[in-house]
Formats: sequence, C-alpha cells, structure tokens
Amino acid sequence: KKRFRLLWLATPALQFQTLPYSTCPFMAVLVVYAVLLLLICCIERVACVDGGQAVEGNYSALEHMDVRRIMMRVAGAAPLPPADEDIMLEELEQWKWRVEMAAAGAAVLVTSSQCPHGLGLLPTTLTWQGGGRWRRWPGTFEYSSGSLVSVQVVAWEPIHRNRACEGRPGIKQLGKEIVGLAGVEECQTKCKEYAGCTAIDWFSSTKWCTLYDKACSNPERNHDGASSWTISAAPRANEGVIEEGEYAFLDAKRHCQELQFCNGFSYQGVWSDKDRSSGLPRKVYFSSDANIGTKQGTQKWHSYIRKDNPRANCNPEGSQFECPANPYACLGLSIDADDSAIKQSYRALSKQFHPDKLAKSARTEQAVKEAERIFRDISESHEALRDHRKRRQIDQKLRKQRKQWEQQKASVQDLYIKETLLTSLEPESYPLLIPYAQEWLVHFFLPQNDDCKQMKMAMGRAAGELGTGEEERGAPRVRPTDRGVRFKQGDVFRGVLREKSVSLRTEGAGMAEGDIHIALLVLPDDRATLFVSGEELVMTMTVSSADGRPLVVLAGHGRTYQGRFDKAHPGWLRGTIEEVAKPGTDVASFAVRRDTWEPPEQQPDAQGSVAQTGVRRKPRLFGAVNCGRFPDFCKRKGADPSLPKRFPQLRMLFPDEVRFEIYRGRPLGRDVVAFAREASRASGEVLALDTPALVKLQAAPPTIWLLLLQLDTTKASLDCALCRSVLPAVRRTSPRLAAAQVQAGWVNCTADAQSCASLLGIPDDRGADGLKEVLAEWGALRLVELGKNLTSPEGAAPPRQAGVVPPALSFPLWDQQLLVGEPG
Repeated sequence: KKRFRLLWLATPALQFQTLPYSTCPFMAVLVVYAVLLLLICCIERVACVDGGQAVEGNYSALEHMDVRRIMMRVAGAAPLPPADEDIMLEELEQWKWRVEMAAAGAAVLVTSSQCPHGLGLLPTTLTWQGGGRWRRWPGTFEYSSGSLVSVQVVAWEPIHRNRACEGRPGIKQLGKEIVGLAGVEECQTKCKEYAGCTAIDWFSSTKWCTLYDKACSNPERNHDGASSWTISAAPRANEGVIEEGEYAFLDAKRHCQELQFCNGFSYQGVWSDKDRSSGLPRKVYFSSDANIGTKQGTQKWHSYIRKDNPRANCNPEGSQFECPANPYACLGLSIDADDSAIKQSYRALSKQFHPDKLAKSARTEQAVKEAERIFRDISESHEALRDHRKRRQIDQKLRKQRKQWEQQKASVQDLYIKETLLTSLEPESYPLLIPYAQEWLVHFFLPQNDDCKQMKMAMGRAAGELGTGEEERGAPRVRPTDRGVRFKQGDVFRGVLREKSVSLRTEGAGMAEGDIHIALLVLPDDRATLFVSGEELVMTMTVSSADGRPLVVLAGHGRTYQGRFDKAHPGWLRGTIEEVAKPGTDVASFAVRRDTWEPPEQQPDAQGSVAQTGVRRKPRLFGAVNCGRFPDFCKRKGADPSLPKRFPQLRMLFPDEVRFEIYRGRPLGRDVVAFAREASRASGEVLALDTPALVKLQAAPPTIWLLLLQLDTTKASLDCALCRSVLPAVRRTSPRLAAAQVQAGWVNCTADAQSCASLLGIPDDRGADGLKEVLAEWGALRLVELGKNLTSPEGAAPPRQAGVVPPALSFPLWDQQLLVGEPG
C-alpha cells in the first residue's frame, strides 16, 4: 500500500483529472506502473515465503493439551512453522493442523474436526509419538476402488494352445507374417504396436507371427507348434496420466503431493499392508483427473484421490443430520468441513448429478425428476453454507442437536463416549489407528451386557496402571519446579491471554475456547520477550515483594502486565492487564506456567549415530469397539454380537507382529493387567516335533522337554478358551525355560495320534479313543525326559525301536478343570 501511494503521488498521469481517459499516454503509463507494482509485490512475496518462513522441519515431541490441541516441541534451533499456517505431521497424516502460536521452541496446533472417532477428536494417548517431521499441508489421500486414468494393461488370453486361426473366415490378417522373433512375448508386443491388432497366431517351430484384427471362434490349423492368442482388454490412451513409474507406497503419496497438477494415483492388483510397510515398489500412474472410472480386464484397479482434508462422513445418526435437514450431508460432508472442502464437494457433485448429464438410455421422467431433486438439494445447501450468517445458524443448530445425540449415546449406546484414556474405534478409523501403537488392548463390547459394563471398569484400571509405556523409551526430562521465585535467562513461560475478562487471575482457572496463546521468554538485564498474536514484544520486567508475595510487572507497548505466582502451584503466574491510556482499569487477564520440559537424552547406537534411548518405539494404546452399533464389523473380526456368551471379549493386538490374543476371564482389573503383561512378553522358539524328530530325540542323550500335545485347532470353536492361546503362552515361556536347560516343543496330536498316545502311555489298542479321554479340548502340557543313556557297560549303542516309545519320566503340568478360562 505504501509503494502504491508513492507511485500515485509521484505520477501526475495517474491522477485521473489531469488526462482524459482515452489518451494513449495515460494508458501506456498506467500499464508500465502496473507491471512495476506487480514485480515489486511478487519479489517481496517470494522473499518472504522462501527466505523468512520454514515450510518443513523436525519436531522432538508432541504433548496433549485438550481434545483439539497438541503442543509440538522442537529441539535447539530447529525451525517452527509460521502462525496461521496449515501443516501436516507425517506420522499423523490424516489430521490437518492449524498453527495457533509458534514461539520459543514450541508450537500450539489445533484441529477443527468434531468427529467422535479417532479421525477427529485426538485421543490423549495417541500424542505419544516421539520425534517426527512436519511440513506445510499438501493435501492427503482417501482410498477408492477403481482407476483415475484410462490406461488398461493389455492382458493376453489363449484362444487355443495347439491350433491357429489361420484361414478362418471373418478375420483379417494385418500386414505380412513376421519372422525371426524369439518368442510369443515379442509377437504380442508387435501386435500392441500395430493399430487395430487384437489377436495373433504364433508358430513356435518356424518362429512366425501373424497379426489379426479380431479373434476367431474356432481355430483349426495345428502345424509348426501353432497357438492362437487374443487381447482380453483393449489398450486405450493414457488419458490424464501426467507421470508413471515404480514407487513405494509412501514415496508415491509424497511424489503426488509435490507434483503441480497431481490429483491422485492408481495401481493395478493388490498392494498389501506388508508390502507397503516394507517399501516394496509398484507401478504407479499419477493422474491430473479426480474422477474414478471403471476399467475392464482381469485385474482390479485401486486409487488414492488427493483431497484438501478428507474425513469420514461422521455425522450422527438421525433424520436431523441427514439431507435435506443437514446441508453438509447433502454435499457428502461432516459438520466440520472447511470452505475448501465445501467448494470441492459442490463442484464434483453438481457435475455428477446435473440433470443434463443423464445418459439417453436412462433419461426417463422419473429419473429426471430425481436428478432435479438431488441437484436442487446440492445447490441450496451450497448457497446456505456460502452465506456466513446462515452457516453460523446452521452450525449452532447442528451442534446443539449433536450434543443431545452424544448425551443419549453416552447413556444408552456407548460405554466409552466420555473416556479420555480409551479410543472409540469404528470401522472407518480402525485400520488407520491400529498401526500407530506397538500393542493395543481392545474391548469388544455389547452396551446392554452387564459383564461388559464391569469390564469397562477393569479396562479403566488397566489403562491407568499399564500406561502408554512412556517410561520404556527415552522420554523428555521434566525439571522439578523451583518453588522459589527466580528468573533465569532463557526461562520460558507458556499460557493464554483472555481479552475483556479478569477471570484468569483466579487461582485454578483454566484455558477456554477463544483464549489467545502467549509465551514469555526471559532475557538478561530485566527484560523479557512476549510472543502474542504473531508479534514479538520486548518488555521491561520488575519483581517486587511489598506484601510478602512477589509481584511481577511487565511493561511496554502500551500495556502493563501485573501478576503473582499461585500459592498451591508456584509454577503458575497469573494476573491482569492494564492499558497505559486507561490507568487503573483492567482490560484483560493472563495465566502462564513455567515450562520445565527438556529434550530427551540422546546416546550413540551400535553404528555410532545418535539415537533416542529406550526400547519402545510406539506407545501402548487402549480402545473399544461397540459391537451393538457395528455388528457386521465385529462379526468380520470374530466377535459375533448374535453370540452373547462370547462377551465381554478383550483382545491384545500386535500390529507389527500381525497377531492377537484373546482374554475371556473375569472382569477384574488385576486379571486384565496380568493378561496384558503376559501377552506382551517377548516370545521364544517352540519346536514342532513329528514322529521322526521324536524318535531321533529318544535315541539321543537325555534332555528335559516341556511338550504341548495339541489337538488341531484350526477349526476349533472360539468358545475354547485355550485352543488358540496355549501355544503363544508356551512361546513366551520358552526363554525362561531355556535358562533352566528345559527345551520347549509341541506335537500335533491330530496328525501324529500314535506318537501322542505313546508319549501319554496309552496302549496301542485304545488309540484315538484313549486320546479323547486323556486330553482336554485343547490338548495337554507335560514335562517329559526324552533320550537314553548311551554309555552302556560294554560301550555299545542301545537297540533301536520303531516308533515313539513311552518316556521314562512324564508329569502333567496343568489341572484342566482349574485353568480353563484363566490366563495361562
């Protein structure tokens, strides 16, 4: 603005009264100065963005503040994102964060999502992430079945493997025969390069290749190793493809975010979670299109579409939250959608549902009326949300209705709606959140089940006692709060400022929505820097103690801050704010707390580089799945709500190991804690022993074995408490057994019934019937001695016997009746 005023005053030609509008000199001068002004603005903008603001960097830790905010810590002189910037934490890429305040080595991040599941309200425990990387918000991706590009991989199918289409009527040969090719693959390549070619004949003996415009229905010629082939999916142009190549999954996402016109990427076939995490590359097509199309061929296509802020449609159930009562629902959005998401959704839906877009074959009177109704709802919803006054009224109404819905849900439908330590897992959030933990303790529950209500209390005790495992890694150090009032250079205080209110001066008052985040950095020579609303204000600081309680005064920039430390919590400094122009009148209040956080300790790893101490890489998290609300999802997970006797059901999930264990014991906190600790114990080796291995062991020197004689449980009912959990329990026990020179093994008694009978001392004539009488539903555990003393008086080897013989020493370890249903 200053530069424009200078140009205006310095140029008489720009004063409209001095020259007529139609004169050529006026137009020439106006164009020249407009170009100069544009160049000045562009140069300053580039310098500001590229030189003064960081677009990405590393952080050291995340701290939970409330259900919408976290504090991001950086170490040393690492860059901070600018205030009001939208950023992504790459370890939590589904969240979009806005920087409320960034100063003195930390930034306060807020998310606007109101979703009840993990994609919205950030669980308390999910902020345990350690270090990571942040960058400017690039948009992220949501999955969709289908392809963004019109490319089709050419798939060849045999018409006949021993006959050729040569000479058949109805087909046309394209060009002359091609000779001298190495194999049928080169012949197929020649067909793809020839316009209109869809079928070939290949003669392996003479190395001839013949191209045709179409496939024949009944090949007859069978000379010279003939075979005939056709294309199962006709190739088409790569419409929309801006780039293609071999990429790992995470690299593909980041590359699309960096490309200027990339709206997503597509790939063919299945890209498993294991291949994604291992970095296995795949052929990926990046597209400038954002519309999913249907592709032909034998392989399925999958895509990830780039969105500004994808969120699951997490609106509550009920007609008041559906279209047309809820304009957000008409646009396919949740009530926390931002302006960009509203605009994108409207553009896409208005094109998709416009009545003129109906195909001629589907253009009936009823179809046109339905399309007009949908298009009218979309247009009216967009107009209502564009008007800020109407949108504010809609938001207030929906929030009120949502609060009523949540209260009803808390009392009737969901046991965990108010829990802070447990994450409510839903079908949309379950696959996204599970990889963020090293282990999950998840409660599958029915809301009306009394035992499930008891298990909820047990889960609360377990979550409080087990914790997230913070102490098992190199956690940040927290300095003890100095109860004396001393200010040292470099001390940092963080808190909030509340305009037009003095309520923060009251001891114990907390932060509220609308407060301004501030930070205070102590400088030498009785000065301090106050970071507020993106500004750095240098203030003078004085400390006095007239009435026995120290009074801290900060003065400068037209305001005076006066405050005292709390009696019960001496780390808090609270007070009021006066304006110099209005002495004696408090216009605001503030509350800041001494920041005692220090970076985590670092130590060199085996390669000599600096690594964070501790063995835990991810936190221990706790979750709950409402099987009354999501019965189909629970049924897929093996917790069928139609079988109430299987509830309550706790599961310990280990995402990195792709395994889980089930607990169906008593709903007591101490039992749940014991189960969780036992299930998390490191596993060892348990040898699978068949008949030859047992015979070999019985001919070797004597050794003590813990043998699990297990029945085949692949089709066993989940009601068997130990069928699936006893072998993992033995694996966790084997390291402790090995220290006592006891080896662990297991025998499949379904496949080697005779060997199991011999180990149990069952006569041969009783066989399988004897096993059923001795073994429990899951099998048996025995401590046995296998082997013989090979040093006979004459030094000769003992005679060999066919098959497994009963061991000399064998003891049962478990009383089946006492331990069924209990933790092993």
